[in-house]
Amino acid sequence: MEQKFLEKQRKNLLAFREELAEDIQSIQGNTVEADGSDEAEDREDVAAINTIRELDIAGGDMLKVQLGEIDQALAAMEEGTYGTCQNCGREINPERLLAKPWAILCIDCQEAVESSHAGNRA
Repeated sequence: MEQKFLEKQRKNLLAFREELAEDIQSIQGNTVEADGSDEAEDREDVAAINTIRELDIAGGDMLKVQLGEIDQALAAMEEGTYGTCQNCGREINPERLLAKPWAILCIDCQEAVESSHAGNRA
């Protein structure tokens, strides 16, 4: 891969990482604030607050997964393996990397993984 492309991708990944870290902190702060609230007096209020907390936690978990993927991509850059599919070893299409800079699988391998997960749910 061209060095210029890699530098641009590194900048994008670091920007995404910073944004995600801020979002995670914000969610965690909101959850802590909600935990300190004694305003809910009836069951409906408690249920609504609990649902919001659960959604915040789930959203935070998804963001943490994505943060891990970004860290993995940055580590691959350091190792010189960025842009190589971790499953089959082929080069990941640069257009895919532009769309999803933290991609670690080529589109074929990603589709195979998603198909196998969909089959497990059925």
